[in-house]
Amino acid sequence: MEEIDVTGDMCPGPAITVGDRLSSMTVGDRVKVKSGCADSIEDIAMAVKAAGSKVVETGSEGGKHFLIAEKAVRTAVQAGAPVGKDKLLIVQSNGIGNAERAYATFIFSKVALSMGKTVTIFLLMDGSSIARKGTAAGVKHPAFERLDKMMDDVIKAGAKIYVCELSAQFRGIKSTDIVPGAKLAGAATYLELLSDPSYTIANF
Repeated sequence: MEEIDVTGDMCPGPAITVGDRLSSMTVGDRVKVKSGCADSIEDIAMAVKAAGSKVVETGSEGGKHFLIAEKAVRTAVQAGAPVGKDKLLIVQSNGIGNAERAYATFIFSKVALSMGKTVTIFLLMDGSSIARKGTAAGVKHPAFERLDKMMDDVIKAGAKIYVCELSAQFRGIKSTDIVPGAKLAGAATYLELLSDPSYTIANF
């Protein structure tokens, strides 16, 4: 059984590390995750369960906390059972002027993708400027990758990014100005996404 020690890793690193490892494992394989922080292990357990796998054991040893996760597959939802929402819509209306909110968009996206969720991001109002080529490259927090790199990572991992066409027009942003992997979308697309009950919606 493989062991991973995420002691000292800052959120969302541990959840992403374990989620990525589980996605590459065969059903029935197990991984032991250790951390010096009990809260981190609890957060990882939530990510494991949300991804459809199982936590088979938790405990502590050698001054560290641990869990053992087993790779599983999602089972069909039984009739009448609550439906789990596996799609996340992140609505971002702030630009790089609020770096914390800008980062949150892509940090939460990376975690959701590592949990096996489908992620759609809708950038509107000042948020539309994040998708302008070169803009996000100027945002760098000491603890995280540059913002444009994080955005590129989630696009490559399968997230869809829509940029509000009206908001883009207000800011002189044309389709040729936005980063590869993002595309302009109108109000109908936005309202349809908001109306889809299969999405969990997060606003930043």
